[in-house]
Amino acid sequence: MAQFIFMAFVILLGASSATKKTQSPVTVTYPSWNDDANCDDEDYFKFTLKEELTQSIGGMLKNSPNVPKFKASGVVYDASRDAYWVVFDSLWSIAKLTSDLTRNDENMMIDYQYNNGDSESGFEGITRDEATDTFYLLTESAEFTDNDGDTVYHPLIHEVQYSDGSTYSPNRL
Repeated sequence: MAQFIFMAFVILLGASSATKKTQSPVTVTYPSWNDDANCDDEDYFKFTLKEELTQSIGGMLKNSPNVPKFKASGVVYDASRDAYWVVFDSLWSIAKLTSDLTRNDENMMIDYQYNNGDSESGFEGITRDEATDTFYLLTESAEFTDNDGDTVYHPLIHEVQYSDGSTYSPNRL
């Protein structure tokens, strides 16, 4: 998917989204799922999840950078900050988004401390070591030349640190 979209879901009880919305989780007991039987069930739409809200990353940032689109490629939840961290294959910046996924002052783009405007980051994934508060950003495929002079591709793992500011800094590659 070209643009990463966060979606909040609410279980709807009734035939349309305008009727009987619930505000808290509801347990509905049905026989075990079977694609053939359930998809043809006349009550199918009563026991499936419906999209309630779609929010783009740019819509959650009060100071959104001037980029044509956010091509998010990885996300990790940070319980210590109750936030999601999102990497983009097209940006060196990392998004920090609060778990309520609303537009607020805490949502921000964290810039690479030494970014000099080079090419796209190529980030494809992110994870976090809770004990050290260290982030690992994965670049899926970087071009190298091997000892025989041939072009080869290898993943890169960027170990970075964030210290509650507006930038993150590299530890090692």
